[in-house]
Amino acid sequence: LVYTFNMKKINIARMKEAKLLIKNKTKMFSEFRGNTRMAIMTQMALSDDMEGCFDAVKSAYEKLNAKKLFSSEYRIVAAMVIAQNESDESQYDALVTKINDLMDRMRKNHPWLTGDEDTGFAALLAVSGLQTDYVITEMEKCYQFLKESKKFGNLNGVQSLSQILSLELHNSEEKCNRVISIYEGLKERKKKYGQTYELSILGGLALADAEISELVEQIAETDDYLKTQKGFGAFGIGNAQRLMYASMLVMQQYTSKINNTIAAAALSGIVAIIIAQQAALIAAI
Repeated sequence: LVYTFNMKKINIARMKEAKLLIKNKTKMFSEFRGNTRMAIMTQMALSDDMEGCFDAVKSAYEKLNAKKLFSSEYRIVAAMVIAQNESDESQYDALVTKINDLMDRMRKNHPWLTGDEDTGFAALLAVSGLQTDYVITEMEKCYQFLKESKKFGNLNGVQSLSQILSLELHNSEEKCNRVISIYEGLKERKKKYGQTYELSILGGLALADAEISELVEQIAETDDYLKTQKGFGAFGIGNAQRLMYASMLVMQQYTSKINNTIAAAALSGIVAIIIAQQAALIAAI
């Protein structure tokens, strides 16, 4: 996805170089070797300064992880967001403070829903330049509207979606209604969109300058195409995630303004999905 958003094909040699660099600069059980490693490798491979790119992410992560009891792969996602959007490392402390403030206020509003998996989204909100008061207020407006619509049963997904919607200065009800219209339009096309962390991508689509019918048509066509590709069929990633990727590809056609936002939102969601799958597998074992 990261290479696709940059309109480039995968450079295997650069990826291997990045992988070796991570191995040499981290300990065996480092979180940097976990579920986020491929994403970090990709970001490094696309950078002119591979080592500098990694060092920036590691620096941001160490600041995010300071005084925390446990390490977290979600904080690595947040660190990647910081490093990608802020070139001046002297600003990292201020961004980390803002992220922690956002997390504290989200926990206050939704203590049972807010967890480490929201750190990546909090980082996106922190680097947006928007005031914290506005973000929290707008997020809550969107959350309550979407919850009362009863269209989405997974409230964690609704919270992630409301976080993305709060990034744009549009009327909250209008944004939410566009999301619902896209969701319902896909449903009518026999395309059932996921209701967990995939929902955040619908938030990005809702902000696109395009007609709902046009978006739905293109997502459905893209999904049909992906379904024929190796790894995307019945025994591949699954319908919900494939539809999320289709939505992202369509989103890219309409705006480059929030490509990094959508990519980071997807990464946060994918990491959350992978960790949930691992937990389910461990429980089954």
